[in-house]
Amino acid sequence: MVNLQSIDLSSNALTGSLIDFSTLPSINLISINNNYLNGHISDSILNISSLKSLRLSANSFTGRLSSSFCYVNNETLTLSISSNPDLCYPSCWTSTHPLDDNDACATSSRDSFWTTNVIVGFSVGGCLLLVIVYLIFDNFYRQKELILKDKKQQDRLMLLPIHKMLRLGRNYDDKYLNNVIMKNLNTAKEFDYENMSVMELIFTTQGALDKITRETLYAVALRCLPFDKEAEYIGETDECRRGYGWCKMVQCDAKKVTPESYMKVIEVVKKICKKKWKKKISVLATCLDRDLRRSIDIASKDCKEIMQSNLFFCSNDTRSWNLPSIRAHPAKYI
Repeated sequence: MVNLQSIDLSSNALTGSLIDFSTLPSINLISINNNYLNGHISDSILNISSLKSLRLSANSFTGRLSSSFCYVNNETLTLSISSNPDLCYPSCWTSTHPLDDNDACATSSRDSFWTTNVIVGFSVGGCLLLVIVYLIFDNFYRQKELILKDKKQQDRLMLLPIHKMLRLGRNYDDKYLNNVIMKNLNTAKEFDYENMSVMELIFTTQGALDKITRETLYAVALRCLPFDKEAEYIGETDECRRGYGWCKMVQCDAKKVTPESYMKVIEVVKKICKKKWKKKISVLATCLDRDLRRSIDIASKDCKEIMQSNLFFCSNDTRSWNLPSIRAHPAKYI
């Protein structure tokens, strides 16, 4: 078989695909035209140096014919590959063999087009499915987090009955509201889930200041003062002793509340500033609000006059709350 020089099996009703002729190094003639052979025609057959004639016409070969067949030297190798209706001939071939210009290339392109579209379609569909699944789970976890957050808020409010009443904003009876506040004064200085004290809620909740009596406001104000009345000095890191509530009260604007409520605030501020503390310190004038402003700097005109007339405060040090040895001097505002 190694020395086989010619194969002529034309018109023998052969089927199947081409064998590997590279195992026949001495072959010079391959004539298998006019059969039923199919499959791909590999351009490796052109590498057989001894081959002089290749006849593959009138078969059922498929796929795309390599452009290498277009540039074969006819003086060294005679080709006959015409009349394969399912074979896609390249343009370089059909330019010299116009009869071989068939629809196989168009069919192959359409098949490739539809295959590509199907792959792309599945890829896009898969990506969309992943996005949808992600959004569903993301929404689920967001809802779960909101539920947990709401539960934590509700649990916190259950421990702070005054905060809860003011937060709900219902139209409670004045007497009932004042009774609840007086019974739960021990929680007045606490902060709820939004870091708000009772004093701040009173001045930010619509209608709350109008319902609360002067005695109740005074009791809450005493609980929310920015210092411990028995302490030698103020712990600057103690968040519960900051002057958020006091600053909110002395900042009360007469134009934004009823005259009765405004007078109520003035009377409470005056009563607190005139008290004889164990340590008369400057915190009531120099404590800071949430924007780091001193109370005396943001107080209303009336409240500022009350503090200037009744408090000793250090105007040279606006930052420190640690004042264990403040020397009393006539109040003045610089």
